[in-house]
Amino acid sequence: MLPVKATRDPAPSRLKYRLERLWLRPAIRISVRIGLPLAALALIGVAAATDPGVRQAVADRAQAGRDAIAAHPALRVDRIAVNAVSAELSAALAPVLDIPLPVSSMDLDLDDLYDRIAALEAVAAASVRIESGGTLKIQVEERTPAVLWRHDDGSMELLDASGRRVGGATGRADWPELPLIAGQGADRVTGEALALLRLALPLSDKVRGLVRVGERRWNLELTTDVVVMLPETGAQAALARALALNDADDLFARDISHVDMRDGRRPILRLKTPAVDMMRNLRNPEGERDA
Repeated sequence: MLPVKATRDPAPSRLKYRLERLWLRPAIRISVRIGLPLAALALIGVAAATDPGVRQAVADRAQAGRDAIAAHPALRVDRIAVNAVSAELSAALAPVLDIPLPVSSMDLDLDDLYDRIAALEAVAAASVRIESGGTLKIQVEERTPAVLWRHDDGSMELLDASGRRVGGATGRADWPELPLIAGQGADRVTGEALALLRLALPLSDKVRGLVRVGERRWNLELTTDVVVMLPETGAQAALARALALNDADDLFARDISHVDMRDGRRPILRLKTPAVDMMRNLRNPEGERDA
């Protein structure tokens, strides 16, 4: 009897069967076909990123590309144009605008430049832009000094109508056209001071200035050494009454030191020392003095 030849079993093995079943799943096929190549690329990228030589080469190429773009003539700034400003503000702007030219607009930080200009005391508003033709255009709105504010130590500041500092002042003679205010807290009520000074315009040649007293009220001081004491509230109305009295009786030319308008019912006058002595002599003549 001839031996029977062994034949291969056509049925797959258990492992092969399981692998074939697993391959039929879409997620597995996508992971193998797409996920594995991406993972390989990611590993290559991480390896390249951790290599200092590769990082430096990439940085050099990026910097070279940026420099090539920045050097384009269309981006070059050749000059700086500033609108007309005072000599004081021009001097304050000089260090801020000390920019070496020509320069690429890509190398200019316009936001930082604007912040530095707007931070100047004498600047109320500003705009910074690059115009066609390579011009850096600076437009500045300057604060206008409205009053001189004198401190207790004698130093002075220039304030605008809102009480914002415009700059320092070396002396009264440098700003003879500006009214003078003094006293602690006077800068916070500059608007009220200017209103009182406008009301006192008929006496402008005699007004020395306004003094803030106790951060509550004003004294109007005249060059004739007369002080008009105004109340905390209704200061303008009280000053108007004092001016009316002066118009009627030339009050401020009399031998008085203070006109107290704080009592709404009537003004109270304080005489100067010579006038007080004269009245005392009239009331008690030398021949009638007590022994």
